[in-house]
Parts: sequence; structure tokens; C-alpha cells
Amino acid sequence: MTHAQDWREACEVVAGQWDGQDRPMMGIAKRVAAEFGVTVEDLRGASQEHRLIEPRGKAFYQCRHVLQRRYTEIGRFFGNRDKSGVRRVIHKYMAARSNGEGDRSAA
Repeated sequence: MTHAQDWREACEVVAGQWDGQDRPMMGIAKRVAAEFGVTVEDLRGASQEHRLIEPRGKAFYQCRHVLQRRYTEIGRFFGNRDKSGVRRVIHKYMAARSNGEGDRSAA
């Protein structure tokens, strides 16, 4: 999946959901969770299981680059994570995508 596809997919989720609060982030979390066969609670939880690395990265990335949310807002929504941790996850996700590792979603 390319950056443009990522962008279009996230925009579809957000369309009609904007209320200035967390609803768009929840929409992204639900869609990414379903795509990877995990739960929103998994994405928002404290688990560091390997199976959650890519879906969390994708959800964080879409919240940052589509919704233009601050790292602190994303961290707060996804289990009160530190902004530097959120930034690190997004950078790792982007690096994996640019290295051609591709999208290994369950769907």
C-alpha cells in the first residue's frame, strides 16, 4: 500500500465523523484493528506483542498525517503513551514502508 492509498483509506474513515474530539481517531483505530485482525483494545493497550507493531504504527501514522493530531493527543488516545514513543512508532512504521516491507494486514 502506498502513502496515497494510506491517505485515501484514512480519509474514508474520517469522512462524516469530525466532531473535534476523538471520534475520528476511534474510526481509524476500528478500521486498522479490523484490517489486522486485532481489537481496538489491543491497539490502545499496554501490550508490546510483535503482532501489534504494524497495526499500531499504521493507526498512529494515520492519526498524525491525516488528522494532523499532535503526538501528545495520539498518545493520550492510545493508552496515555509518551509523545516521544508515539513519534518513534510513526518513524519506524514509515521506515518499514519505505523499505518495501509492505502491508502485512490480515485482510
